[in-house]
Amino acid sequence: MDDEKPSADAGRSESNLETSSTSFDWSRNGQPSIAVVEAVAAVTGRDTTDVPPLYDFLNPDALDALATVRGFDTVDDVCVKFAYDGIEVSVIGDGTVTARSKQR
Repeated sequence: MDDEKPSADAGRSESNLETSSTSFDWSRNGQPSIAVVEAVAAVTGRDTTDVPPLYDFLNPDALDALATVRGFDTVDDVCVKFAYDGIEVSVIGDGTVTARSKQR
């Protein structure tokens, strides 16, 4: 992916959540599965190499296929939500990847 790196830009809210949300252009920047790993790394303050493999939680190829599918009325019609290493992740077909972590 280019130099687009997600950051924990939303910070902590009153509900004590830390969130990383970023947008990607799948056609230009690569695969949704890579964006997910980068978002989870950002929200947890870890390097991408320190995040467990995504395939331990779901099939990265299936995620890439679902998030980049064409043929719906709008790309917003595709939304995949799952837990990844204790982080709530959502991937929307428009390129939005959000990772949320409950901070104790």
